[in-house]
Amino acid sequence: MGVFGDLRKIEIVQLTIEKAIDKGSIVLVQIPKTKTDESKSFTIIEEEEMGALQLVRKCACLRSPGLTERRGWEKYDSKCPSIIVRYLKLENPKQYTGHCLQSTPSTFLVEAGGSFETFKRHGKWKSTTVAEGFIADSMATKNKAAQLIASSVFSAK
Repeated sequence: MGVFGDLRKIEIVQLTIEKAIDKGSIVLVQIPKTKTDESKSFTIIEEEEMGALQLVRKCACLRSPGLTERRGWEKYDSKCPSIIVRYLKLENPKQYTGHCLQSTPSTFLVEAGGSFETFKRHGKWKSTTVAEGFIADSMATKNKAAQLIASSVFSAK
């Protein structure tokens, strides 16, 4: 869920079950208050690669019966990212903390070719400098620059 919403760890902790609304083909998630005091919302869609919609529904079914706590996650201790990294068989799982939940989706969006405007809007980035830094560091941006340079060199012949 944190990946689709570009959520900070505190936003995940404060998410309540009422704020994740299953609408059949999507789950609409509403975050009423963020670090920047703005609300935001996002959707989780069905896609084959991650199976995110199914995973969210499965997590909802795993809640303990009779639980009065309204928080979306019964327990959150910032270890979720390292568990995910182990599952994906990536290196150095202990280096992944709750903070990476916000920066990773931003990186994914840029690497997929998302526009600057989409990137800033999705992450609720107020700082243009921070957003530009993500885009400048992106492999997709570097590859695009390399392709432009290469095509320019070959077209000049």
